[in-house]
Amino acid sequence: GAQQIRVQVEAANSNTSLANDAASVNLHTLPAPDFVGAAASASTEPVLDVSWLPVNVPGVEGYRVLRREASSGPGYELVGETISPAYTDRLLLRGHTYCYVIEAYDAAGMLSAYSEEACSTLPYLRVFLPLVLKGP
Repeated sequence: GAQQIRVQVEAANSNTSLANDAASVNLHTLPAPDFVGAAASASTEPVLDVSWLPVNVPGVEGYRVLRREASSGPGYELVGETISPAYTDRLLLRGHTYCYVIEAYDAAGMLSAYSEEACSTLPYLRVFLPLVLKGP
């Protein structure tokens, strides 16, 4: 439940105020991760590699990866969680553009703001067939 916090404010000139009946205290916030990017994997599988810079704040436990398909509108869905600053998103459709944001979280479940969004299109797989020449 709610807890009462007693606050004593001291100004730079050492004047003390004990008559505070309300205070706003920001106990803990997590900064948003800095996004690096999303790109098609070097493999032939339909996957995108997503990476970002780690949040260097004590207490960060991991990251939530959220995705939306560019054509589907603004809503994101949670696609995974990880403790490292990288994630491979699998089972995607070739030719579709996917957009990602990242949230950091701590042990208490507090979430950071979203990172900047990064989008990438999963390319179609190129298949080269051998050329067979038929003699006369």
